[in-house]
Amino acid sequence: MTYFNFFTALLLAIVFALGRVEPTEGNYLWLVPYLIPLALMLTIILLLVMAVRRKKSGVYYLASLGLALPYIISTVGMKHLVHTKISSSKQFSVLNYNVSLTGFPYVQSWAFYTPPTLAFQMKYWILNQDADIQCYQEFMTFNGEQNFDMLKLLTDKGYHCYLSTDRKKPNEPTVGVLIASRFPIVKSGDVAASENGFNRIAYADVLVQHDTVRIISLHLESMGLRQYNPAKAWSIGSAVAKVGLILNQLEAGMNERNRQIKRLTSFIRASPHRVVCTGDFNDLPYAFPYQALKKQLHNTFEEAGRGFGFTYNGSTLRTLRIDNQFYSPGLTPTTFNTLNTVTLSDHFPLLGTYTLTERR
Repeated sequence: MTYFNFFTALLLAIVFALGRVEPTEGNYLWLVPYLIPLALMLTIILLLVMAVRRKKSGVYYLASLGLALPYIISTVGMKHLVHTKISSSKQFSVLNYNVSLTGFPYVQSWAFYTPPTLAFQMKYWILNQDADIQCYQEFMTFNGEQNFDMLKLLTDKGYHCYLSTDRKKPNEPTVGVLIASRFPIVKSGDVAASENGFNRIAYADVLVQHDTVRIISLHLESMGLRQYNPAKAWSIGSAVAKVGLILNQLEAGMNERNRQIKRLTSFIRASPHRVVCTGDFNDLPYAFPYQALKKQLHNTFEEAGRGFGFTYNGSTLRTLRIDNQFYSPGLTPTTFNTLNTVTLSDHFPLLGTYTLTERR
């Protein structure tokens, strides 16, 4: 039993250690983040079993769990239990939400996205929000259309808007990454855009009570799994093809997200202002993009969230947290919530409140 526990704990420790190694094209380290949740559960179960059986060799699993501590912190929000709320007049709220194209009206080739009823529900939900800064991914607006010129409606409500997009074809909706702010936007632009023009990273410098805060809204490369058609009749050949397709798409998505996150971290490093980075990361908290960003910024869920904070509302794999808010020193989160009662999209919105503090 001692040897079994030692080698099992060693194998689990190797998985946790490999999760910190940057994956590159040509190796399979990008698969490790998907193994970490299973390794965490197995380590905890084996540790508890050895504790009940009073086996001293269970200490090996305790050592493995020590290596896994960063992943545990990324999985469960617990710091709110000892979190001290700060009262300050220099507070602002940030909402981010991937509206996933499902909440807007259909026209011509977009007809398959949503029925009109849901479109109006999403429209009114957005217009009823009062967060100081609102970041939307897969945001859609119909320029000049009476009911769904969303940019005009938000502007009429008093928001300053920056929409990052390259989809500006006549008679078609404009889709992109939006930053809407009650505070003046003094500068805005794009950090990166994928070849498809759809996945993007945008920023806006907003003036919060004489302090400038850089807001980043991103939609990193998707996994692309929706391209597979599950309606085909099952066979060994189709199953093998499906696995191959999924692996290829996961690897391609990982490579592109790694490139995007490197552009992002360089941009943040050069920022002269405090930063709040929000959006749809399309990746697990154990993956390289998330962990690389944590070297520069704090994750708001980890600091002020609670529970598991799952953000994905899709038909499968709902136990995913792929949407996030991060912040830099000089800011302190006072509240953070996953709005999991809002089911208009296949994502849940996130709402965080921040206080401007002195830089350290």
